Amino acid sequence: MERTLILFCLLFSSLSLASSSNNAFEFKEYLATEIEADELRKVGLHLVTLWEQQHDIYITQKKFVNSELEEAIDLMVNIVNAERCLTEVQKHYPSEPLLKSKYFSSIDLAFEYRKADGYLWNLVREHQDVVLSRIEKERCKDILSVSEIENITKR
Repeated sequence: MERTLILFCLLFSSLSLASSSNNAFEFKEYLATEIEADELRKVGLHLVTLWEQQHDIYITQKKFVNSELEEAIDLMVNIVNAERCLTEVQKHYPSEPLLKSKYFSSIDLAFEYRKADGYLWNLVREHQDVVLSRIEKERCKDILSVSEIENITKR
């Protein structure tokens, strides 16, 4: 019975990881073929990598010892910064589809994202002050070049 349960858990984790990887692959193809704005495509590619990392941490239920906690904090900071950047870029390209909605296109994917987001938050919640201190004041500066940011703001 215990062995069956372990095998089931491994199968579920493998299916979930495969589903996440497949979704990421499809999303990258979508960005390459359907998104006209280079800046939006660049932010989308950056975010899909972060969302995959977050999902992998959740699926494996990775626990961080104190020496590794920096990795979880960095991921949280990077996701917040990138999602703020996405919001800013999307404002300047209203004719483009909402990328976050496209990536999390099913109820299952959206639910998995919420669970993964909550899991990551639980890992870093005691270090909220550190996370907040690292959030960029200027959106997009770690993702887009100065000229790309200027191009967006001129629109």
